[in-house]
Amino acid sequence: MAQHYRSPGPSAGFPLVIGVLVLVVAVAAAGVLALTRSTPSSVANPDPLSDVQVTALGLIVFSSDRHGNNEIYVTDASGSKVSRLTNHLASDTHPSWSPNGQRIVFTSDREGNQDIFVMNIDGSEQINVSRDPGEDYDPVWSPDGTKILFTSERETGREVFVMNLNGSGQDRLSNNAGRQNSTAAWSPDGRKIAFTSYQGDLNISTIQSNGAVEIVLTDDPADDASPAWSPDGTKIAFHSWRDGNPEIYVMNSDGSEPVRLTTDSAADFGPSWSRNGTKIIFESDRDSGRGVYTINPDG
Repeated sequence: MAQHYRSPGPSAGFPLVIGVLVLVVAVAAAGVLALTRSTPSSVANPDPLSDVQVTALGLIVFSSDRHGNNEIYVTDASGSKVSRLTNHLASDTHPSWSPNGQRIVFTSDREGNQDIFVMNIDGSEQINVSRDPGEDYDPVWSPDGTKILFTSERETGREVFVMNLNGSGQDRLSNNAGRQNSTAAWSPDGRKIAFTSYQGDLNISTIQSNGAVEIVLTDDPADDASPAWSPDGTKIAFHSWRDGNPEIYVMNSDGSEPVRLTTDSAADFGPSWSRNGTKIIFESDRDSGRGVYTINPDG
């Protein structure tokens, strides 16, 4: 029987531009979200995770407001063993695994504004590494585990920054005064960075890892957001409003040949890839609540 995986926490409003999801999926040394299950009624008929695939994928880290405010949790693939890693009155969101699966980076406003924190897999040693009066968001690890990519409002607009794991060497990579950039993602080889850029509408751009040579990959009148590189670096998945409501698309890494993968009347968004590149994981409101689904990269 086909299955999908639903967030047990209350559903938040859909993030039209750069909002925070109540449920944030992050892939560990191998992991995707798998919480509760029910039978989907999807016209797109995406192929949900089977028990074998989930077991093989491992641990999952996510953010949930199930206890009143956003905290970071980790669970096994069955969803039966959920551990709360943060316990703070502040909002802790946007968790991301280190490449070796031993540490987690996340965003928290516990010190008065949004900063980037890192902690161990068991929630110990929660350390503020960005420590800037500006607002910092969207942290992700570099493929080699030596740096953290994030976006920040500390200067003009919202730009893409990078820093070392201890917070040193904080450098701005993008240079788009007045533009709102978000959801930056490293290419698997670490040479390029894809990100969502807002200036009138949302588009997906790439820059070199040193900030050089910005290329706009999508230039559709509708909004395109949340780029995610395939493990081999040849494709980028994203969600787009170009067909009326948010759907999952995939394109070549140079922006050519965009293909729509989902065709549901509900909102499908926030794609990521399985480690072996055979599935795209995404969130959807299609089944009377926010859930996590997968689909093949060819639809």
